[in-house]
Parts: sequence; structure tokens; C-alpha cells
Amino acid sequence: MILNIINAVVVSLGIPTMVVACIYIGRKLQILDTLDESFKKLQDSFDEDHEHIILMKAKVLGVSNSPYQPNEVGRKLLEDSGWINIYPIIKKEVLDKIEKEKPKTLYDVERLAFRVLSSFKNDDRFIPFKTYIVNHPEHSLDSIFLVGSWIVRDDFKGERNEKIN
Repeated sequence: MILNIINAVVVSLGIPTMVVACIYIGRKLQILDTLDESFKKLQDSFDEDHEHIILMKAKVLGVSNSPYQPNEVGRKLLEDSGWINIYPIIKKEVLDKIEKEKPKTLYDVERLAFRVLSSFKNDDRFIPFKTYIVNHPEHSLDSIFLVGSWIVRDDFKGERNEKIN
């Protein structure tokens, strides 16, 4: 008899407790979904802003000859930062990574080149770039990668895929 009473109490308290717990967890998951959506919108906004900043830098460091080519400032940046010494060392690796992505247009190659160069940011081979940037705060690693991506784009077209547009 006592066991039946205890069992009834456990069942009567346990089921409502489980229902309340499920509702509580559901609400927390809904909040996480809302936060995830907000984060994605923020990320999209950040990516768009970054693209605008890159475009502004392109106008300072290059000439829009369709496609962009380094102007005097851009050429000087590459020369002074050590690009001329570092690029030959990483060139094959960079071109291989771009080719692996199978770009369809020169724009794709240029954007991939920028992304691949950016991925080397913490590579010891890029220490000279960082040293240059510290001593020349008017530039950034992104500036070097941007102008460098134009060189990589042209090398990719010439050496890996002449048919790309």
C-alpha cells in the first residue's frame, strides 16, 4: 500500500516536472536559434563592410585597368615590404591552393589569392611583412595581400589556366 502511494506521488510529480523541463529547454533552444540568426546577419554585414574597405584600398594602391594593376604606391608597397623576396618562396603553394578550389573567373582567382595569402598571416615566412607594417602603420597586411593578389591572379592565369576569364 505505501509503495503504491509513493509510486503515485513520484509519477504525479515526475511527469509535470518532465513537461516543464522540456518546455524550458525548448525556449532556450529558440533563444539559441535567434542568436544564431543574428550572428549570421552580423557576419554578413561585416563581410560586406570588409569588401568596401578592400575596394577603397584598391583605389589607393592600384589602377583599375580591368583588372586592377598596382600603381606606383602599390608597387612600392610590394617592393618595400619584401614581397619580391617572399612571393617566389610561396608562389607554388599559393597557386596550388587556388587551383584546388577550381576558380571559374579571374575575380574568383583574385579573391581566392587574397584569402590564401591571408591564411599565411601567422606563418613565419610572413614576419618581414609584419615588421614592415609595424614600421609603416599607413599600410596593413591586407594592403600587401590585396596588391599581392593581383600579382598572383596574373601568374595563375599565365601559368595554370590561360582560358580563365
